[in-house]
Amino acid sequence: MDVDHRTDLLSLYPDEMRMLREMFDCALVERQWSSNCEAAEALAARIADLHQTGVQDADDLLAMIRRF
Repeated sequence: MDVDHRTDLLSLYPDEMRMLREMFDCALVERQWSSNCEAAEALAARIADLHQTGVQDADDLLAMIRRF
């Protein structure tokens, strides 16, 4: 993850974004949610929050997502 100190925003590298997107898509399929429903938007925000707070391991992220 790259930190832009001019804006203090975190940005993701393409491989990080792909990993998080795959996890999000997997969670949507498991729950049979539409990607534009309110719960899916909350899940996407939670995934981003987890990743930005330092949870980097894919297995840890997936376990936390499944508990969401």
